[in-house]
Amino acid sequence: MPLNLFRRLRPRRRAVFGNRGVENLESRTLLSGNVNVGFDGDDIRVIGNADGNEIEVSGAGGILTFTGVNGTTINHGSTPFQIDTNATEYRDLRFAMLGGNDIVNLSGEISLSRRLIIYTHGGNDQILASGNFHFGEDIMVAGGANDDTIDVRDLNAGDKLIVNGDDNLAPHGSDDILVANSTSVRDTKLFTGLGLTNNVTLNDVQSGEDLRAWGSSGDDRFIVSQSTSARDLVITAGAGQNDIGIAGVTVGRDLKIFGGPGNDVVGLFGDLVNNQMQPVGANNIERNLGVFLGAGDDDVRMTGENNVGGAAYFFAFGGDDRIDRNNGLGDDDVAAEVEFENEVNHPEVEVEFEHLEMELEIEHD
Repeated sequence: MPLNLFRRLRPRRRAVFGNRGVENLESRTLLSGNVNVGFDGDDIRVIGNADGNEIEVSGAGGILTFTGVNGTTINHGSTPFQIDTNATEYRDLRFAMLGGNDIVNLSGEISLSRRLIIYTHGGNDQILASGNFHFGEDIMVAGGANDDTIDVRDLNAGDKLIVNGDDNLAPHGSDDILVANSTSVRDTKLFTGLGLTNNVTLNDVQSGEDLRAWGSSGDDRFIVSQSTSARDLVITAGAGQNDIGIAGVTVGRDLKIFGGPGNDVVGLFGDLVNNQMQPVGANNIERNLGVFLGAGDDDVRMTGENNVGGAAYFFAFGGDDRIDRNNGLGDDDVAAEVEFENEVNHPEVEVEFEHLEMELEIEHD
């Protein structure tokens, strides 16, 4: 089921992670790259070359199988390479794919005592994961420069879960990011990078401490549904025209949303049903809700059940700003509401809210 069910009024790149059927652009041509799989002490290292590489890594019964796809070789051979993690206690699984348009696809069951680290670096890359993955410490995924698709599910980190559309070496590129059915004992952090447009979906993400997401200077889209943060949930959008949709979240402390100087649309929905006709759920915030928007023409809407244990604060600075919370939050819960004109929404904003609702109703298996 595609994410964008209506034509967008703002020009954006198409989000491609509505289901596991990600379009494999590289499979149209035979790749010529090689990936070296080896060891550095107790770590497993997977290193690509400057060509476009496609590699599948599957786990079953403690056996990891590394397979080259569409002409990619493993250790310059045409047959899969296997590692028995039962015979030796390996700590890290590390990928460095270097240049080219790369695809890394993880499946099955993979469990190691320390870290999963995936860097694809430059190129229009795809990082895909779906199965059952347990790592005793951090899980870190970074797409690198250019336009990347990150579709990762079923990740379980014993420490932090960090997903970066880019990386510190090449912080640019417009990315599509989905994190679903994943947990972290400590923080979950997501960075879009510095691309022109980024699409981010967090569905059923459980963070043992903070859940934080940062946008870029371009137009970003954040969808957060059925997720839990034991401490704070914080979304910091950048300077572009940003859409932020939240439904069915549980926050142990504060929910904070920061907009930039662009025209931002923020929706908190407590009355949606998913595409399986099951309730997405209420938004439950143990302490305070804060929405702080910049100088653009901003719109906020709250519908359904939004439970705020402390107080709600809404601030808009400059621009033609509107808030519609009559069907989602009572006056007794609001401590401050500053600089909102409370006029009728523009017609195009109504469509933006429709888009947010429809995307929040998608169930990511």
